[in-house]
Order: sequence, then structure tokens, then C-alpha cells
Amino acid sequence: MANDYIVHKAVELKNVKKKLVPSERELTHNYLCQPKYDGCNMVAKKYTQAQQGDIIEGQVALRSRTDEPVRSAGHIESAIALAPFMPLGVYLGEYWHPFLPQNEISGKFRDTKQQHEEPFFVVFDYLTHEEFDNGYSPLSYTERVARIPPLFFRIEEFKSPVFPAESQGYLVDQELTPMEAARTLSEAGNYDGIILRKPDGTWTRGRGTDGEVIKIKPTLTLDLRVLRQNSAVGEKTGRDVYTIVVQLPDGKEQEVGSGIPHTLAAVPHAGDIVEIEAMSYSKNGLLREPRFKGIRHDKTEPDA
Repeated sequence: MANDYIVHKAVELKNVKKKLVPSERELTHNYLCQPKYDGCNMVAKKYTQAQQGDIIEGQVALRSRTDEPVRSAGHIESAIALAPFMPLGVYLGEYWHPFLPQNEISGKFRDTKQQHEEPFFVVFDYLTHEEFDNGYSPLSYTERVARIPPLFFRIEEFKSPVFPAESQGYLVDQELTPMEAARTLSEAGNYDGIILRKPDGTWTRGRGTDGEVIKIKPTLTLDLRVLRQNSAVGEKTGRDVYTIVVQLPDGKEQEVGSGIPHTLAAVPHAGDIVEIEAMSYSKNGLLREPRFKGIRHDKTEPDA
């Protein structure tokens, strides 16, 4: 099943079926809001011997959202296997750390040779094995997560790297739009936006276009001055790869590689004003996931 989603996929608002797209009022009044952790989606299955052949009681299998094994998080496997207050079933959540950058988290997540004990597993949904194997739960989201809080009443005492989401859901501040809420959260911590969930939404493996789980990622666009070009030889292709260094409004420098043309003649030169799209500012004042959009030939000065 590799490359197929084994979770109910969160999608951007633009990808929801047209007739099911909620209004902004519905999003702020009828949906629950959660932090979108800037980590890697993970599924933890807690088995018994009877349920999975030679898997012994309490053994845990960790999988990515495309059903690939996660081999670098033995500390999370052990915590779930040994916790008596975490019954058999399938836990859905995020492999995450509050202070590590996403690329480092992703590298640890995909490592098949070493164990990494820093990241946590944030649980935000729970299914029985029967529900998960069927690919569908008829229970609403609030009914599913109502089964989680009693399971974690000893989580602090247990000193586990596994813990429930900071909130199982709360209404978006009605004075903020979802985009404003996403930007505020992204700038406050190691998050990349918000997740909006229908309280009465059911769970269906893979499906995301019905609008039950919507992700809102903040974006901003800046016109910045190019300071210089950089080039290197690509490890896989053997061809030249180009990046540019831009000056941010506060004077900091940042390298941008995403979206840069592959031919030198098309790469912006020092002094050019370029349009850069990013998610938001990170805590250290740099742009999160910056991408080159084009040269602003109509401008001679960057954004202040």
C-alpha cells in the first residue's frame, strides 16, 4: 500500500469538493481548531498476538502515513507498548519536537539505521483495529477523541514521550480569520499552521476532499533584493544547481533554492528585486519555506 494514504488526509481549502467548501463563517463557528505540528504524520498500532500472527501482546508497529515502517523511534514504541492506560488500537498523530526544525525531524523520522530519542508522538485521534482495518469509523471526531482523555490521565506520571494534543479542538478566535490564526500560531512555535476539523466528521482512510479535515497554512509574499547567486553541483544529477541570497526587511540574509530556474541565464542577479513567497516568519526571524516566484522588473526598491 506504499504511496497510498492510510490516514484520513487533511487538505487545503482549495482542494475540498466545490459543493462542500465551507464559508469563512462556518470555519470560525462550526469547526474545531488544532495546531498543525511541523513534523511527520505517524500511525502507531498496538497489537495482541491474536490480532497479528507472531506479534506478541503489547507490541507496537509504527508506520508513516503512506504505510512505510518507522524504524528510528523505539522509545515511542516502548512507551506505547508498556503503558497500561493505552489500550489496543490505532493511534494517529505527529512525530514532532517543539524546537527542532522540520527538515531535521524528517531526517530522524526516515532514518533506518539509528534510533533518535528526542522527538515526541502527539496523539490527536484514536481508532479501534476494526475501524482502521475497515478504512472507516462511523463515529464523529468528538466521539472518537472522547476515548482518548481517559487513556492519558497518567501520562505525566509515566514520563512518556507520547502525549495527547495540546487541545483536542477549540473554536477559532472569532476575531481572527483562519489564516490569521494560522499565521499567529506559526510565528509562536514549531507549527506550520492550523488544522480545522468538523466535530461531527467521520473517519475515512485516504479521503480528504469532503472537508472534514482542512489544513490552513499561512502565506506571505515579499519583494526582496538579491545579494548574490550561489551554485553547486547536484549530488544526484551532476548538474549545476543555483540558489540566491536575498536580504530580508530587517537586514538578515537568507538563501532561497526552491523555485530557482535551472539555467544560469534565468537566475536572478545581484541587485534584482524578486518576489518571494513563504509560509511566515520563523522564531529566528527567517522565512519559513521560501520560494522564488519571479523577478519584479517593475520595481527598483524592496519591501520595507
